[in-house]
Order: sequence, then structure tokens, then C-alpha cells
Amino acid sequence: MGRAYAWRVVSGPAENGRLRVGVVGAGSWGTTAAMVCAGVADAPAPSLWARSTDVVQEINTRHTNSKYLAGAVLPASIHATADIAELVAASDLIVMAVPSQGFRGILEMVAAAGARHRNSPQSPL
Repeated sequence: MGRAYAWRVVSGPAENGRLRVGVVGAGSWGTTAAMVCAGVADAPAPSLWARSTDVVQEINTRHTNSKYLAGAVLPASIHATADIAELVAASDLIVMAVPSQGFRGILEMVAAAGARHRNSPQSPL
């Protein structure tokens, strides 16, 4: 069974007092979480990280994720990326929606990207 975890990356809200959400994992749980976030009125568009560039391309061009959520049409506002550093830099809140067997490794990637982002001259952190 999948699990989702979330934590705040920065101390304050971004656009319109709303947090920018980044979802790590574009399987059925992660894609659904991004869809829920995209449905919140006046919320910034969510970002979604996928390991597969084919999944990223399908989400960004066709607004579907046939491999993990067949039949669902995704909101056009969801932005998918295969670059975890891009997702971390664009997010105030990270939602982890990856299988437990890969959780630690992907969490380490998120942490490393967060550390690089915090040390960047452009970072507000």
C-alpha cells in the first residue's frame, strides 16, 4: 500500500497566501494528489516529479498518465518534471508519494536538492 508524506520547505506562503505544492512520485497516488492540489481555487499550479521522461512528456503534452492512472484527464495546470531539483526549487510544500522500497533513496535526492537550493544565491531561504 502506498503512503504519502508531506513537509514544508519554507516558512511562509508564496502566491496569494497559498503554498506551491510539489509532488514527488507520478504513480497513481502522486498523480491523484497533484490533481487534488490543482483543483484548489486560486492555488498555484502544482509540480509533479516522475522518474520517467516518457511519463513527464505525456503529462505535459496530453494531460494524461495512462501508465498509472488510465482514463483520467489531468488538469492542464499540472507541470511535470524529471528534474527533482527543479521541483524542490519551485515548491513550498513537498508531498512524498513514492513506493516504500524507493522512499529512502528518493528522499535523499530531495534532501540534496533542497540543500543545493538553500545554498543558492537566488534562494529566499
